[in-house]
Amino acid sequence: MNLRAIILCTGLLLAGCASTTPGLNYAARIDAIKLDYSAALDVAVGYESKPRCPPGQGPLTLTCSHPNVVNIVRASAVSTKKVLDDAQKVVNAPGATEDSMKLAVSTANQAVLTFRGLLVQYGVK
Repeated sequence: MNLRAIILCTGLLLAGCASTTPGLNYAARIDAIKLDYSAALDVAVGYESKPRCPPGQGPLTLTCSHPNVVNIVRASAVSTKKVLDDAQKVVNAPGATEDSMKLAVSTANQAVLTFRGLLVQYGVK
């Protein structure tokens, strides 16, 4: 088991243990979602570091990175990071309601799932 998996499991355990303090529970969930994003971002950075594909080569290749895919993945990574940062602000805000924290966690999770789905769609490995 790698360190990232151990940290993710610890975050999920903390999320379960913090149920007596809702804000902490949601903050731990955001932290776990951020770890998931970080793992996906590592894959994206690895793809981007490959040499660029020559003109005319399709985007679904394992030996090079297609410039259009790199641009799409970068834009998605930036958008996903913004959603995560905004969600973190919501769950850490004094007086945040339970509903707003639930929505923030759900939105952050969906953003990361979408980012990961984009990597799969374009064959980013």
